[in-house]
Amino acid sequence: MTTIVLGLGLAVGGSGRADPASDAATALTRGQYQAAVDAASAGLAKEPKNPWLHYEKGCALVDLGSLEDGIAELRQAQRLFAGVHEQGLAIYRIAVAEETAKRCPDAQRDFAAYAALVRGSEPQSAELAKKYADTCGQPPEVQTVSGHDKDTPRR
Repeated sequence: MTTIVLGLGLAVGGSGRADPASDAATALTRGQYQAAVDAASAGLAKEPKNPWLHYEKGCALVDLGSLEDGIAELRQAQRLFAGVHEQGLAIYRIAVAEETAKRCPDAQRDFAAYAALVRGSEPQSAELAKKYADTCGQPPEVQTVSGHDKDTPRR
């Protein structure tokens, strides 16, 4: 089946039907968060157990500032995903949203959950998540770099 991407970011497969998951993903990557929510919602009306639609809607809602609704969608995606990698993707996105919102106890819990989930398959990612949990809420460390402003935060 051939997929054609239309100018508005709507993907239409060879069947002539719009693909809400593709539409939501395209809108999300373009920073068109409301369009991503709309496409994912349309898809969820037909496929309420599609984890990718919940994931994309959750990411878009978080980016629109609807943290609680976004996290709820991401948790639903986490429950519906079959694979560890995909479940980890949802948990990690939740933790990042919480960290950005300065909800460090929640972010630390979810970074730890992510680390525990992926420790066996992605040990470096698990260690990085632990580091993010440990530094949540702390200002970036300042490093002196030759030829650069020493007051510029570097992470």
